[in-house]
Amino acid sequence: MEYLQIATPTPINASLIRRSGRELAILLPGLNYTAENPLFYYIGQLLHAQDVDALLVDFTYNRDDTFLNAPDVERLERLRTDGQAIIEFARKLGKYDRITVIGKSVGTISMGWGIDDLPDARLVWLTPSLGGTGLRAQMLGRPNPAFCLIGTRDPAYTETFAEEFSADGMTVAVIEGADHGINHVDGAVASVGLVQESIEKLALWMEATG
Repeated sequence: MEYLQIATPTPINASLIRRSGRELAILLPGLNYTAENPLFYYIGQLLHAQDVDALLVDFTYNRDDTFLNAPDVERLERLRTDGQAIIEFARKLGKYDRITVIGKSVGTISMGWGIDDLPDARLVWLTPSLGGTGLRAQMLGRPNPAFCLIGTRDPAYTETFAEEFSADGMTVAVIEGADHGINHVDGAVASVGLVQESIEKLALWMEATG
């Protein structure tokens, strides 16, 4: 594993796991959802099994008082510019046959503004942050193969969610009973089942688009 630093006004740490060198996955976590949390941990296992290089971004927004206390417009701008810097950095890591970008929550905001120059990349939107962010417009209308995961207890979920994004060509996985963190109100055992369902659906999509 290589430990790297991405040059931005507030530098971003990342780690790179090199495997085959043919394909790269970029993992952009959430505000309080790191690469060690269940979805990202098991996605990491999928990538390992498929011999995919992985760039794991270590966001520290939840420990950055300047970010947390800034107005919404300033926080959104930082997420967007950080996303652009991360994708630009990742593209220089090697000549990959394919790139997959995987974002969770606020990571999907960085993702949405960083992928404009990646028309062939696979896109994985995990519980996208849609409320007041402008992200919906960034997600829709793209030619990329795309997968979107959301729970029925996520604040962004609506009854027409799957219909709207499926009509745009995305594969949409709606997880019944899951909140924004893919947790279940009934506790740990039920939550494990939701994570398993999520990973199974993502694995099928990755196989189908592989």
